[in-house]
Amino acid sequence: MDSYAVSAKYYDDAYAAEPDLVDLLFYLDLAKQFGGPVLEIACGTGMWTRHLVGRAANVTAIDAAPEMIALARQQVTAANVTFVTADILTWPAPRRFDTVFFAFWLSHVPESAFGRFWSLLRGALAGGGPVQFVDDQPEAAALETYVQGSGEIVERRLRDGTRHQLIKVIRDPADLTRQLTGLGWQPTITSSGDWLVGQARPAP
Repeated sequence: MDSYAVSAKYYDDAYAAEPDLVDLLFYLDLAKQFGGPVLEIACGTGMWTRHLVGRAANVTAIDAAPEMIALARQQVTAANVTFVTADILTWPAPRRFDTVFFAFWLSHVPESAFGRFWSLLRGALAGGGPVQFVDDQPEAAALETYVQGSGEIVERRLRDGTRHQLIKVIRDPADLTRQLTGLGWQPTITSSGDWLVGQARPAP
């Protein structure tokens, strides 16, 4: 099992229903938050990338799965996006970004890599820029089937009958706030309908 890459086949089944992006983008007020270069982590099929390219000077969109990048390139053809096949935990960022954005990715980061992930984000940000993210509410954990003896690995049976396992750590907003504060971030985590919406800036 690859802990950090979500396969295109899994993505098609698990994330087929697109959130209400109009309401969510309004809630995030991305038009004001963005402007300079943006790093999007785990871009998947480009569902969010196609909205980001209209709100940023340029977007670097990375994903660990080559098949995801191939799909995203078909969906998003804007001139101001660069797609990169890379694992964020090993990728040497070529520049610093004004904003880092990821949707439904934080819950795929295991606890053992959580601190290292946020350390990498700090190194990728220019100045005190924000990290913006969207993920599942804690209630979503009840919809998952966790492998016996594990609080992080879930198993899904897809429409074609195949079974896939991946990391899924759905974090409580209060616990996530404490974790990020302890790592030297200033987080603001709220709810928008079914989604957890967060922003974090490096503490001075």
